[in-house]
Amino acid sequence: MSSIPTQEPLVIIQGQSVTWKRTLSDYPADEGWALTYHLVKPGTKLSIETTDDGAGAHLVSKDKTATAAWPDGRYHAQGLVVKGDEAHVEFEGTFQIKKGFAAVEDGLDARSHEEKVLDALETALESKASLTPDQLSISVDGVSIGRMTWRQLLEARDEYKSRVEAGVSEDDQARGGGPRRVRGCL
Repeated sequence: MSSIPTQEPLVIIQGQSVTWKRTLSDYPADEGWALTYHLVKPGTKLSIETTDDGAGAHLVSKDKTATAAWPDGRYHAQGLVVKGDEAHVEFEGTFQIKKGFAAVEDGLDARSHEEKVLDALETALESKASLTPDQLSISVDGVSIGRMTWRQLLEARDEYKSRVEAGVSEDDQARGGGPRRVRGCL
C-alpha cells in the first residue's frame, strides 16, 4: 500500500476512494481535537469528518460509496478543529469534486473551461474567415452589441491555447497553484 498523502487533495473523483491525513501539532487528534472539513457551494454543503489515525493525526478515509454520493462541482472549504468550547480554522481552500467516468451513462463533456473557450474562439475565427466582411457593432433601441476584431480573437485564442498547452486552469490560477493554508502541518 502506498503512503497516505499529508495534504488535502485538489480533486476528488466521485466513486473513488479518497484518503489523506493532517498532523496538527497544536491540535492532535489523540488529545480530543476533532477536525471536520466543511465544503460549500451554492445549494450544497458537505461535511467530511476525520478520525484519529492512532498517532495523533487527523485521518480522512472515504470509500467509493461515500464519494459517489457527493455532488460534483467546485467547493469552498474550511477545515475546523474543535475540542469542547474551542474551535479554530486550520485549512481554507477549494476542492473540486469531479464525475467519475465509470458512472457516466450518456457521455460527458470533460473539457476544461479553457478548452471550451479555445474551441469556441477557433470556431469564431473559422466562421469569420468564411463570411463576407462583417459589422463590428450594431445599436438597436439604445442597446449596443459588439463583435471581437480579428486581432482580439487571435490574441484571445493565443492566450487560451497557451493555457491549455500548459495545463493551467482558472481554478488553478485562483488557487495560486494549490490550496491556501491557514496553519501549516508537520
